[in-house]
Amino acid sequence: MHHHRRQAFTVTEMLVAVMIIGVLISLLVPAISSFRASSKTAQCALNMQRLGQAILAYAQDNDGNLPPVKIDAGVVGYPQGEFWANLLVRAQYIAAPNALQDAASLKSMLRCPDGESDPFNDEKDPWPQGGDSRRDPRNFRGTSPRPSAGLAVRTWYQLNAAPVKIKPHPDYDAPFVAIRRHGGESGDPADPAYKRTIGQIRKSAEVVMATEGVVWNQGLTKPDPGGGPAVIAARHGKPTRDGKDAQTNILFFDGHVARFDTLMFAAAPNMHFRTGTIFHLADQE
Repeated sequence: MHHHRRQAFTVTEMLVAVMIIGVLISLLVPAISSFRASSKTAQCALNMQRLGQAILAYAQDNDGNLPPVKIDAGVVGYPQGEFWANLLVRAQYIAAPNALQDAASLKSMLRCPDGESDPFNDEKDPWPQGGDSRRDPRNFRGTSPRPSAGLAVRTWYQLNAAPVKIKPHPDYDAPFVAIRRHGGESGDPADPAYKRTIGQIRKSAEVVMATEGVVWNQGLTKPDPGGGPAVIAARHGKPTRDGKDAQTNILFFDGHVARFDTLMFAAAPNMHFRTGTIFHLADQE
């Protein structure tokens, strides 16, 4: 009986196998990277949907009134001021870490997965360090205003808000407002000028509830040189124009989240867009 010994792979066969494996890896790596990027964008959209549900629940529990985006310290009833993210966490509409205790806030539903971590500094200067990310068109880092009642919630998202002036102006006619004690404002929470209700939202599928970014004042729309408004964060997708633009998620009052190219916001002054993204209540006409 003759036994045939199995021959080992030749060098040529080994090289061919290595080449095939290399080709497969080169095909898989971009696909995996693309899947991870898509997953982060989808998680970001889910975070914003949950935020929308919390806002609507707050309105339902408060006679249809929408929460203020910010209350200055010293306003009647608010010696330390208030901020919308702190307010929603304190009232248990959402859960998010207290930045005074957990600087990273990595597991927060208010953290964009494509956003960068930025440690909370201190009570005197809680804004991010390492560059002024408030004016960075990509707005990667999250932020929070000064702590209120021992709570400071960092957020990578912001409500569609603007300051209220004594003399009404279309550029300040946003769904959410700040109650301030300067800039010619009364600073009185009972002032009807500060009242915003869910009943004022007539086109819920088009009126913007929240955007990605770190600046609550959507009236600050002066574009950076060669780029779009700094209040709209360009975190997702492939960067364009040397990183000035990319894609961003926007939350609407009907609860849906849509993705847009930030380039579309670059040339439009004062956020008056006619593309299904209504930032001002007056534009619902």
